Amino acid sequence: MLSRPFATTCYSAPFPGGGNLQVAVDFTPVIELTPDVLDQLRRPFRGLAAMGQWGGMAGDKFQPQHSTIALVTDGLKVGPVTVRWDFNAMNVDPGTAFVIQNIIHHLHLFVAPVATLVIRSPLVRDGEPVQEELPDDYEPYPFVVHDGRETTTVTVDVDFADRQAQSAAAPFRDAWDGWYEVAAHGGFCSEDYPPDEVSIYVEDDLKVLSDGIGGVFDDVAIDDAGFYCLINMLQTLHHRLTPISEVTIE
Repeated sequence: MLSRPFATTCYSAPFPGGGNLQVAVDFTPVIELTPDVLDQLRRPFRGLAAMGQWGGMAGDKFQPQHSTIALVTDGLKVGPVTVRWDFNAMNVDPGTAFVIQNIIHHLHLFVAPVATLVIRSPLVRDGEPVQEELPDDYEPYPFVVHDGRETTTVTVDVDFADRQAQSAAAPFRDAWDGWYEVAAHGGFCSEDYPPDEVSIYVEDDLKVLSDGIGGVFDDVAIDDAGFYCLINMLQTLHHRLTPISEVTIE
């Protein structure tokens, strides 16, 4: 179990009038919540919404193309030390709450110290700890997947079933970048990859071509679940825009 440097309280019922997944964070007053700090705090949650729109948080129970997360309240400062995020989430894995708690832990370490985290959502249970289980991938895959990761440099290569217009998969770029923001901000932490040791960097940015997409990451130290979430997002790409024949992660 990960040891958290802040208190977390869970409620299964969101406040009326907001999204159905509500996150409120009280930061310690040792740092001022300036516009620059707020921008840093908002970045990973914008990433979570971007990847969530493409089924990144669907887990193994929901078809990724029918899973969404929309950001309703984007890191609103509601008090001197309090910031709130609201999401509307549909068909998402309960592990989404663990991803959020991981992000807050990473922000505590590297942006602004956190005093308390409150999550209000049917994804959690009243008064109980957040379940430490990251989202899995949905199977069966609609394409062939080769996952042969052996080093900290990871190449993701996606082959389309047929040649597409050059820009056909361009809308997926926001989801790809969002996944990276979540990964880089500790979203895919676990006991094996604690928040102070997690890392990932872009080696080669996403290339969108007529026959596929791909990119390269370096110094990768995230839980395997991060790539399971990425595979779910690629399933949504397959169903929505560009049919995929093969995905290679190595």
